[in-house]
Amino acid sequence: MTDEDRELTLGTKTWLRMGVRRTEPMAVEPLAGPPSGARLAVLSTGGAVAPGQEPFSTGKTGDASFRTFPSTTDPDDLRFDHPHYDTALAAADPDCILPLRLLRTMAEEGEVGELAPTAFSMMGYVPLSRQVTEGSAPEIGELMQGEAVDAALLCPA
Repeated sequence: MTDEDRELTLGTKTWLRMGVRRTEPMAVEPLAGPPSGARLAVLSTGGAVAPGQEPFSTGKTGDASFRTFPSTTDPDDLRFDHPHYDTALAAADPDCILPLRLLRTMAEEGEVGELAPTAFSMMGYVPLSRQVTEGSAPEIGELMQGEAVDAALLCPA
């Protein structure tokens, strides 16, 4: 075993002790019709927070929670909490992390049917992924289903 293999094995064991595990791929279904007729939800992992909302925790353990806000929210009103990218860039151009303006324009021009009423945001740094796979992700999925979302756009930070 090489030193690199040994390091990878030790790293994997550390992650497993922390509760990280592999998950089975989820089923993906093709869009039932053209995008021009679809209701699209947007989810960013850039830590977007609307006015009045609690900030994301940017500590060592990450933050598996999520925030929701109307997709009509002015992107310039958002702030960004994330320890692993320069959030000043997101503040200067929020569409690079959460493209609400672009998606609204696409809906107005008929490229997508409409934007779902709710936008979703998480902080992408969550080393204990079980909190997301067993908690936040299913809850977000249920909320999207409740809004009759046809497709979701994931915008990773």
